[in-house]
Amino acid sequence: MGAVTDLLRQLLETHIERYGVVVWYDPQDNYSDFVRALNWPMVKVHRYCGSFFKLRHEIEPYLAQEQIPHLLVYVDTARSTTGHALAEVEATGVVLEPDPNAAGRDTTLATICYAVISDVLSPQALDEILHNESLTLADLDRIAQGANPVSGTLSLIFESSVSPSDLALAFLANTDVDNALIAKSAQGELATLLVENFGLPEPRSQALSDLRTQFTRHVLLTDFRASLPGDIAYEILATVPFPRVRWQTEACQRLAARWRDSATHRAAYKAAACQVEHDYGIHALDLAWDAWQRVQTFSVVETLLLENAERLILSGAYAEALALVEQRRSSFWNANERENDLRWSLIHAAASLLADCPKIQEGLDKRPWSASEMIIAYAQGTYEAIRPWCLLDTFHRHMERLYTSLAPTPTLNHVVAKARQAYTTVMQQVAEHFGNALTKAQFQIPEVAQQTNIFREQVAPRLQHGKVAYIVMDALRFEMARELLNDLTEASQKILIPALAAVPTLTSVGMAALLPGAERGLGLIEVSGQLATDINGHLLKMRGDRVEYLTQRGGYETEVFTLAEALKLGRIVKEQINRAQLVVVTSQEIDHVAEQQAPYLARGAMDELLSHVKRALHNLAEIGVSTFIIASDHGFLFGDELASDILVDPPGGHTVKLTQRVWIGRGGTASPACLRVKASEVGMGGDLEFVFPKGLASFRMRGGATPYYHGGITLQELVIPVAIVQITP
Repeated sequence: MGAVTDLLRQLLETHIERYGVVVWYDPQDNYSDFVRALNWPMVKVHRYCGSFFKLRHEIEPYLAQEQIPHLLVYVDTARSTTGHALAEVEATGVVLEPDPNAAGRDTTLATICYAVISDVLSPQALDEILHNESLTLADLDRIAQGANPVSGTLSLIFESSVSPSDLALAFLANTDVDNALIAKSAQGELATLLVENFGLPEPRSQALSDLRTQFTRHVLLTDFRASLPGDIAYEILATVPFPRVRWQTEACQRLAARWRDSATHRAAYKAAACQVEHDYGIHALDLAWDAWQRVQTFSVVETLLLENAERLILSGAYAEALALVEQRRSSFWNANERENDLRWSLIHAAASLLADCPKIQEGLDKRPWSASEMIIAYAQGTYEAIRPWCLLDTFHRHMERLYTSLAPTPTLNHVVAKARQAYTTVMQQVAEHFGNALTKAQFQIPEVAQQTNIFREQVAPRLQHGKVAYIVMDALRFEMARELLNDLTEASQKILIPALAAVPTLTSVGMAALLPGAERGLGLIEVSGQLATDINGHLLKMRGDRVEYLTQRGGYETEVFTLAEALKLGRIVKEQINRAQLVVVTSQEIDHVAEQQAPYLARGAMDELLSHVKRALHNLAEIGVSTFIIASDHGFLFGDELASDILVDPPGGHTVKLTQRVWIGRGGTASPACLRVKASEVGMGGDLEFVFPKGLASFRMRGGATPYYHGGITLQELVIPVAIVQITP
C-alpha cells in the first residue's frame, strides 16, 4: 500500500469513527479497486451495483438497528444523478465525494495526492501531476514513493528540493551540470535515476554525452509513440525499447511537455527534436493523417497536418479543416514557428470563407431581399443563423495579407485561388441583388441609420454630458470596425451600428456627411471644373475646409488632431484636449496607403492601423476622455481578382469626376451595365448625375484598374460603421 492510499484509508477511518455511516460517491470510478480490497472486520461495506432499490434493501437492516454499526456505502456514480435515492442514508451519516469545496470530505484524486507530495515536489512538477487526469490511485502511490527530493551525491550538485523531473530537465536541456557530475563521479547515480523514474533502458555508456543522447531519444520517442492511437502505437519503431510500465511512459510525456513549455529550454528542445526526427526518419512513417493529430513531439507533424488541412479545403471538407485548425492552434510547433502560425491562420481564414459562401448563396436564392434586410444581414447576420456577411470581407482581408507573408506552395496556391474565386462569385451575386434592391427602394432606406445624421443622433447628445472624442476614419470598412471592437475587451460599453453612407461613396462626400449640419442638406456641386461639397452654403473642398467649418461653425469648443498626434500626446496636445468639449481625431491612412502603395503593403497597413486606433483610444482615456464615437466616410473593395474581370466604358458626356466605381457629370450615353441616378434621387443637392457600374465592375480608365477602389454602391462601400465606446481608465 502506498502513501496516497494510506492517507485515503485514514480519511475513511476518521469519518466512519466520527459519523458511523459514510456514503461515498466516486463518479470517475477511481477507487473501486481500493474498495474491493478493503478488509475491515468492524466495517460493513456495500457497493452500488446498478440498482438503488437493491442497495437500500441491503442496508436498511443496519439503519433499523438501535445502534447503527460502522457502514461504508460506495456508489460509483455522481450524487447529482441518483435522484436523491440515498437521502435517508446520507442524513444518518456523512457524504464523501469529489468536490474541492467540501473541505475535509473531498475525495478528488488531486486533493488526496496534494496532501502527500506537495512538500516534496517542485511547484511545476506538482502542477503537472495534479492536472494529469489519466493518473490512477496506483500511479499516484508510485509517484509518491519516488517523490522524495533527489538524494545522495546528486543532491550535492542540484538544489536540495529538486525532483527527478527537475533534474532530468536540467540534464536534457544543457551541459552546464556536466563538469560537476564528473567531478563528483555521479554519472552512475544519474543513470540509475533515469532508469528508475523514466524507464530508460540500461545505458550503453556512462559518458554524459552518450547518456544525454540516449535519454533525449528515449523521452522524445516515448512521448511520440504514446501520443499515437493505441492500435498503431506499437507497430512503428518496433526496434526501439520503451518503458514497460505506464507511469514511466507518462513521466516521459510530462517531461517532454515541460521541456517544450520552458521558455529557458525551448530552443534546446527544438534542436533536439529536429535531430531525433531526422535520425529516425519520422517524416517517412506511413500513417493516416488522423493518427498525427495529437502529436506535439516533432516539427514534421505540423507540416504534415498543414498539408492535410489544405487538401481538406480543396476537397470541400471545410468543417474538418477548421476542426483541425482549432486542434492545432495551441500546438508547440504552431506557437513557436512563425511560418506555421501564419499558415494555420491563412487556412482558418480560407476555410471559414469557403464554408460561409454557399450559405450566403443559398440564402440569396431562397427569397427576394429588401435593401434594409441585406444591410442587416451584412452587418449582423440572418434569422437562418448565418453569420454576418461582412465576415467574408474579414476572412478575405486576412487571407490576402497572410498569403503575401508566406512562401507559396502549389497546394497553398490552389487553396487561395479557390477562396478568391468563391469570394468574388458570392460578392458579385450579393452586389447584383443589393443594387437591384437599392434601385427598387429608390435609395430610401429609413430603417437604417444615415451617415448625415450621425453627428446629430450620436455625437451631439453625448456632448451634453461631457467630453467626447469623435474618431473620423477614412475608409474604415464596417467589418474592420467590428474587429476593432472585438479587440477592445477592456471597454465598459461597445455598440456597433450599421449606417448608410452618402452617395457617391467618395472621401469628400463622406467626410462632409459626418459634420454637424449635414442632416439639413448636403450637396455636391461643380466649382471651376472640380467637385466641391456644400453644407448649407459652405463649400468644402479639402480637409482644411472641413476642419475650419467644424471648429468655427460646429457649435462646440473643438480641437482637431491627426491620428499620429493622438498616438503621441505631447504637452500642447494634452492642454488642447483638456480645454476642448469635442475632440476630433482624423485618420486618412487606409485610403492614402491603399491608393499609393503596393497591395501587400496596404494589406499590412490595414491591420496595423486597427492596433494604432486602439492605442489612441487608450491614450485619450488616460487623460480623461471616456466617450468615443468612431465613424467612417466610406468602405471599399479590395481584391486582386475584382478589378480585372469586368470593365465597362464610362458614359462620356460632361465629366466632372471619374473613378473606377463612379462617374460624376452630365449627359453621356446610357449602358445596361451601369446604373444612372440624379443627385436629387439619392438625397444629394445639386444638378449632377451619378453613374455606377453594376455589381463589382469598374470603369475602364487610363493606366488600368487597381485592386483597391470605392465610390460605388456595394455593401462593402456603402455600409459604414458607427461605433460607440466607453472606456474608463
